Amino acid sequence: MGLHCFQLTHKEESEMRIYVLKLPKGLSNIVKKILGLFHHDQQ
Repeated sequence: MGLHCFQLTHKEESEMRIYVLKLPKGLSNIVKKILGLFHHDQQ
């Protein structure tokens, strides 16, 4: 709805996933929760 400005391209999203995978587990979970705010359709 109002969050379309946060939409990532597929390239950016895959780079983001790689970056998140390299983080320590606790940190990556926090990042995933933050990203989850922008991706309501993903589980």
